[in-house]
Amino acid sequence: MKKVLITGATSGIGRSLALKYLQAGNIVGITGRRAELLEEIKSQYPERTFVSAFDVTDRVACEKSIDGLCEAMGGVDLFIYNSGYGKSTKDLDPEIESRTVDVNVSGFVTAVNHMFCYFVKNGIRGHIAATSSVASTKGLGAAPAYSATKKFIAVYMEALEQKSAMIGAGLKFTTIKPGFIDTDFIKGDSYPLTMDKEYAVRRIYRAIERGKRVKIIDWRWSVVVSLWRLIPRWLWVRLRIS
Repeated sequence: MKKVLITGATSGIGRSLALKYLQAGNIVGITGRRAELLEEIKSQYPERTFVSAFDVTDRVACEKSIDGLCEAMGGVDLFIYNSGYGKSTKDLDPEIESRTVDVNVSGFVTAVNHMFCYFVKNGIRGHIAATSSVASTKGLGAAPAYSATKKFIAVYMEALEQKSAMIGAGLKFTTIKPGFIDTDFIKGDSYPLTMDKEYAVRRIYRAIERGKRVKIIDWRWSVVVSLWRLIPRWLWVRLRIS
């Protein structure tokens, strides 16, 4: 039985991952901004679910709540940062761009650093997973902050893995890079190669459990990403990719 802490568990990938880990008999801590949605999960597994509602962009609240969950759960083995934000912005909306950086960079750094230090301080060879995106492959003009912040997550996770090796902490890291998934995150829009949520979550779950360092979800997006990487910058910036 694992003790799993998941941020961004009110809906979408995070909610489905939380339920999957609970169904497997694990102890699960869940976070998000909407307490009532977290309580819905807890009502299904009241003895093994621990809840804390907060906004990851509030550094003090984030660190305090994570500490509280770690104590209430009797420790954590696996931490999954799934909080995320991002929208297409035709007019480079400063509110969208700033909010994206706040959640995908500032919130991510606060939460992941805190858990890294928690594992090291307590001598736990823990596992940190984070949701990046195939959008991290190249800069996307339709969503500049989103693609850039998802790249930040991927590079930061690689850096933390190196730091763990440097200090002999023995931590594991998994960076998940999904393509489009049928969740509320893209509700109302039409995107190519959109995956069924449960199909995607099964593959995310499997990648984490197998300790994959980096996993693109799914094979079709692996092909797309491979092709994107072959496109030289001078040509890429002239393409209309949305």
